[in-house]
Formats: sequence, structure tokens, C-alpha cells
Amino acid sequence: MRYRTLAVFFCTLVACLPLPPAAMAAPPPNDTIQNAAVVPAVPYSAAVNLPEATTSPSDPVNCMDASLQNSTVWYRYTPDAAGSVDASIVPDASLTPYIGVYTGTPGALEPVKCQDFYTEPYNTTRFPVSAGVGYYIEVGSVFQLAPYETGTFQLVASPPPIAGSLTVAPQATTYNQLKFDPEGGFFVVHHVVINLQLSCAAPISSIQINATVNQDDRSVSGSGSTSCASGSAAMQLDLAPVGPYGGDSFNPGAATASVTAYNFDQNYSQTVTDAPIVISIRRKS
Repeated sequence: MRYRTLAVFFCTLVACLPLPPAAMAAPPPNDTIQNAAVVPAVPYSAAVNLPEATTSPSDPVNCMDASLQNSTVWYRYTPDAAGSVDASIVPDASLTPYIGVYTGTPGALEPVKCQDFYTEPYNTTRFPVSAGVGYYIEVGSVFQLAPYETGTFQLVASPPPIAGSLTVAPQATTYNQLKFDPEGGFFVVHHVVINLQLSCAAPISSIQINATVNQDDRSVSGSGSTSCASGSAAMQLDLAPVGPYGGDSFNPGAATASVTAYNFDQNYSQTVTDAPIVISIRRKS
């Protein structure tokens, strides 16, 4: 597991020296879930000092790795309205935390979200909230690298999703390209070109587009990126090749396109659409 690999690295880096007992301070006020720091509203920010925190009997099992149960601190947030929030840790040094989100009561918690290091931004997790529901947010130490784990806990409203819709133009084109392979001679690569129109309510600096076109047993995928600065943006994707050495050509007529757009602004992705769209393919003139 990569956490243990990282632990070995950090221990090599800092020698994992124990903190002298004389330097130990009292645990932070929010060391236990019963004394969770109340988040009055978002945005919220507070210092985190895990070396002074402890592990409490009432702590749930580490949601990242049950074999690791280290220092934890707690926050409690009760939103006034439904929505989505981002919990994050801004490290001041070599902080390696995990973030767990729960509802319920101490000793009878229901998990809502555990930070996913593989798909979420570093030290950040996003979770939906309902009005009037209390959420316990646990920040824990993955490697117990006291006295090096300090940082800032932040809770903010998630950025709004991309407004508007993503549509594929009624027409797509297909064309053939003759290529030369020194070992195999000439071969034909078949391309499918689709035209996209993206609309957005606010400027977006970076949008990732993934597209797949299917027709009978033929399929081709591709991706690209664009921006949306003035409410709308046009984009063209040239998808190729189709099959080995070009494979079978797409024929003029109906095909299905599945298109997904991701907003990479504010260090988080948001899906705009992922729905099949019927398009018409014609030969490129």
C-alpha cells in the first residue's frame, strides 16, 4: 500500500524521532468527537495540530486503512441549506491526513464520505449535505509523524456546476487518411470528426472533453481540452484511428456519441453530461 511506502520515505526523511515528553502540549479542544469544533458557517478555516491530538476510544476505524489508527481532531457542521461542500487540509509542512465524514451520534456514526486519494484532489474531499443534518468531519493522521503534522482545515461551499448544456452538432464527418508504414507499406486510417458546442454561465479556463462514437461494431474514442470565456465555446474533435491500421470505416448514416465534459477549475472536476447522442455521419467533402 502506498501509504506505508510513503511512511517509510517520511521516516527516512525525518528519522521518525519521537517528540520529547517535555515538549508535549495538551490535546486540542476538539480532540474528541464529543468536543467537536462547531463550524458556524462556510467558508470556515481553523488551524490543525495533529501532533498534540490523541486517538479516542469513540473514534471510528480509520476510513483509509483500518490498520492505521492515529491522532484525530473533529469538526461538526450543520448546514442551513442543501448543497455540497469541500473539506480540505492545507498543509504547512509534511501533513499526510485523511478526512472522514459521518452523520449520526458518537458511537453510532454512519459514514458519508472518506477521502479518496486516487480520484480526489490531494487533501480534499467533497460531499453532499442536507439542511439541518449534523455532519461530523474527522481529520486524522495517516502516518503519525509528530511533530511535523500541522496545517489548516478548511470547509467551503463547492463551486457551482458548469451551467448550460453540452450538445453535439447534427452532423459529424468521416474521412480516410493514407499513411505509410516502413514495414507494412501503405494503409488507411479512418477518422471521425465531431463538432461540439459548450455553453457556460461563467468563464471556465480549462475543460476536458472525452468522446466516444459507436456505429454497429465500430467504436472510436478521443479527448481534448478547451475553455469557455464568453458563455459559449465551439470545439472539434478528430477521433482516430478506428481499429488496427485504421480498421473498418464508419459509414454515412446514424451513429451514437457519448460525450463528457469535466471542469478542472478550482482543482476539482464536475461532470456536465454523459448521455448518448445520436449523430449523422457523412463523408468529409
